[in-house]
Amino acid sequence: MSDSALLSPSALARLLAEQWRVSTAEITAHDGGMSSSTWVVTEGARRWLAKAVSAERYGQRFASGLAAATRLDEAGIPAGAPIPTRDGALTVEDDGAAVALLSWVEGSPVEQHTTDGMRLVGRTLARAHLALGGAPARAHIEPRLDPAAPHLWIRPWIRPALAAARAAVEALAPDTLTWGPLHGDPAAEAFLVDPDAGTVGLIDWGAYTVGPRVFDLASAVMYAGSPEKSRPLIEAYLAEGALSSAEVERALGAMLGWRWASQAYYFAHRIATGDMTGIADPAENERGLADAKAYLDPARIRAYRPADETEWARCRAVAFLDTAYYDAVEPRKPVEEADAVIDLVAVDGDEVVGILDVAVRGDLATIETVCVHPDHRRYGIATRLLREAIQRLDGSPARVLDAWTREDASALAWYSAHGFVEEHTYLHAYSGYGSANTSRMAEPRDPFRPVIIFAHAQREHEQQVRAEFERVYVCRRLVKQLAGS
Repeated sequence: MSDSALLSPSALARLLAEQWRVSTAEITAHDGGMSSSTWVVTEGARRWLAKAVSAERYGQRFASGLAAATRLDEAGIPAGAPIPTRDGALTVEDDGAAVALLSWVEGSPVEQHTTDGMRLVGRTLARAHLALGGAPARAHIEPRLDPAAPHLWIRPWIRPALAAARAAVEALAPDTLTWGPLHGDPAAEAFLVDPDAGTVGLIDWGAYTVGPRVFDLASAVMYAGSPEKSRPLIEAYLAEGALSSAEVERALGAMLGWRWASQAYYFAHRIATGDMTGIADPAENERGLADAKAYLDPARIRAYRPADETEWARCRAVAFLDTAYYDAVEPRKPVEEADAVIDLVAVDGDEVVGILDVAVRGDLATIETVCVHPDHRRYGIATRLLREAIQRLDGSPARVLDAWTREDASALAWYSAHGFVEEHTYLHAYSGYGSANTSRMAEPRDPFRPVIIFAHAQREHEQQVRAEFERVYVCRRLVKQLAGS
């Protein structure tokens, strides 16, 4: 389904005139997300947001969410309350679309990955929960995920993962949790900060449902990255008193799994039905499903096996392609001369998707290779590999773990985030092909004729080296003190 299939601009203009008496409006397409189409509607100095969803799939939930937004507006939390039609309805249906005209909410989205931004999300979500009040527990937790749904067959891991998530939620005894109206999808972009008015709004109530409040909290945590990364969000939520810390500690993990299961279910349906609402590239649906898989069915970390060698070489070659080591191809796994080695892989099914090789020489451990296949980045695989390696180094003679890397910003940031500091640098200089280039590094002599030369130089000569050669890198030694050193 495309955005234009939900409602055309001409149909919207007709509805605005007929239902809301807005007859001379300017209509501009707006980014509506993956389940809706939205437009900015302006008439003179007035501005609204028009929103359309599939009446069959989302109409009832949409209407309930609009009612909740009205209550929040009345409680002083800007939420994009609906403007009633001339007959007092919150929505109208036209050619399969449920359409509403919403109050405009000023502000910019919260900066999700900052401490202050997370605190605003946690505080505002809790205040919204309290303003909407409680609700009695129900027999089923929303969203209801049909384990027999045919679209779940698109990937073999989905059904078992959903079954495990369901079992974890049921083990909580959901009727012992605190229930109430929920936003359903509290991503950071739904929280709008208006510094002039001093308000934080919570918009986009199309995923409204009733359930345990901790499900909404789990959704916010999911968007923030993880419970560890979102501690400021959780603490700010708890400080408002919407839930007890004991309930959050008991239920957050299971509800986070259920939230990811919901995402897997949703994107599997979109992929199976070819639903492109709100996106231009089907890869976005695949990415949403891959994000869910990374939590529900993550790659396994284990020791390298000789049978992994072909997959090891393939993963390393592909992973290095977009780095400064793009030509450092190894057709076979090198045998390191070392006192001991710790060779780890991350595997997804039979595919090697991550590598970490560590060689121990006396009291020094060196990372010889660390990389993650491009299709499996962003899911913490390198971090899990590093943690496993450090755990296995415990009890070894190693007191320092070092790594040599070049100028790739993402790699340097990853090392820094895990406690490595730069200790020493020198240059890697590549002459380029041809005698005109190589002769500046080494004179040809029989029986050898240089084709390409890789040389080392000290940092004090960097200006000269960069002036003479095009491909030059700073090679860095990074070190991390290990426990007990």
